[in-house]
Amino acid sequence: MFPSEIQAFRRHWAEKLAEDALARRVVAALWRIRGVYVSPILQRTRGENPVIDAVIANEVPEVTRHINDHFRALLALPTARALGSNPMAFVVEHGIRRARGGVPLRAVLQAYRTGHKSYWTSICTVINQLATSPEAGMKTTMLLSDYCIDYTDLISAIVTDAYVAEEAKLNEERTRLSIAVIQGLLRGELPETEQGRRLCEQSALRSGRQMVVVVARGGALGGHGQALRERGDLATMLGQILCAPAFGCLVEPRIEDVIAVVSCENAAAENAAKALRAHYRSPSGHRKSDIRIGIGLDVAEVSELPRSFKQALLSLDIPSGAGPISYLGEAGIDAYLWRTADATARRLAPPLPAEVRSGPLAQVLEAFAASDLNVKACAHRLGVHGNTVYHRLGRVQRLTGIDPRSFRGLSQLIMALRLHDGARSHSTQS
Repeated sequence: MFPSEIQAFRRHWAEKLAEDALARRVVAALWRIRGVYVSPILQRTRGENPVIDAVIANEVPEVTRHINDHFRALLALPTARALGSNPMAFVVEHGIRRARGGVPLRAVLQAYRTGHKSYWTSICTVINQLATSPEAGMKTTMLLSDYCIDYTDLISAIVTDAYVAEEAKLNEERTRLSIAVIQGLLRGELPETEQGRRLCEQSALRSGRQMVVVVARGGALGGHGQALRERGDLATMLGQILCAPAFGCLVEPRIEDVIAVVSCENAAAENAAKALRAHYRSPSGHRKSDIRIGIGLDVAEVSELPRSFKQALLSLDIPSGAGPISYLGEAGIDAYLWRTADATARRLAPPLPAEVRSGPLAQVLEAFAASDLNVKACAHRLGVHGNTVYHRLGRVQRLTGIDPRSFRGLSQLIMALRLHDGARSHSTQS
């Protein structure tokens, strides 16, 4: 609120009080004895608001001064008494202090309303003492009642503006700090600053506790602004789920994905997967089909978090039968190996003719493996005669020189198929 608005408020009520002699006498009398009312106001505020009572318990002298400043401003604003160029600076400072202390704004405003009732009680007491007639007392009571309501509205607006502005500043600072901390953790480094270490402690991210990295990816194909909004929504969703009481969590939205570093007393990855799946199964769960969430493996040291990060990224590419959430701990060793195979592994895999890489021959290899090398079960799975299975397996052996009816031979052929599919998938994505 601008000082000019406060000065306009002051002029308006000075004119109003100038028309009521009893009101001026009441204000003057209260000004002389205002210190007497500070302690009762303090006690009433503490008694009616347990949140504020807990705060005040640690700063009674500061709050006592604040109440005195309020009573002083309340009585001086509609008069010619000097209050300086910014008479409500103490209210602004109070809003900033309460935002920094994490006191809910609702509790701050409730305390101001309680103070209003206490100020009004003292004003009514003096009106009754000085009024020469019931009519004069009623007239002054109505005037000062309107003034106190306007004053409470004024200070509520000022403290709210100051609180919200400071809270926005603190959120920005916390966001910058959180991003810096997460980036360090993903490098396996603990924060160097006291604020960073405190943030990790508050988030229960420390060596000796189970930790895991979660990566969420997907979202809008539209403009940059839409993509950023969806990343923000996804980060909020992850934060709500993975910052629940059972977990500690820091979340960072990035341009292409959202990163969460999560901790839990035990089985952090497994519990994170359960919590995310429970959310997706719920009626209010996230329903975007293009979202993928990858979860790495548990680590017990901050220095090991880079490995969990790489695992989470890897798990995004491993198909999961459990919806959009893919937890690497549930992936088979075969899926992991063919996803992580390097150029050397691909060269060592037996070359597959085009006829084997797809179509009936590829299908018979997959079905034969799924049937535990049982020809009858494989034929039933494919809906063909057993002789057809024998014929196709023989055809594969003639084309590749590898016997698919042996465990070793079939394992080599299945791995070669997987590597081919993986290479084709990566080529398509590129």
